[in-house]
Amino acid sequence: MLVDGYRTRLAAIGLIIFVIILSPIFHGPWNFPMPRAMNGIRQMLKNLNLIGCMLLYIAFGAGSISLDAKSGR
Repeated sequence: MLVDGYRTRLAAIGLIIFVIILSPIFHGPWNFPMPRAMNGIRQMLKNLNLIGCMLLYIAFGAGSISLDAKSGR
């Protein structure tokens, strides 16, 4: 949905919810022994970056060449 530009805000909200729920479960540093905990922190920061990118999609939409723009949404 994000690539085509069809209902991008709805897709971004869904991905934010997905990432918020699953990041602590799979990438929390408390899930790993100490040498691998830094990798978990790095992955959590990557997911925080993805949430920021999805917030940009929510704020600005997909752009002028998206399916949403062509259909008048």
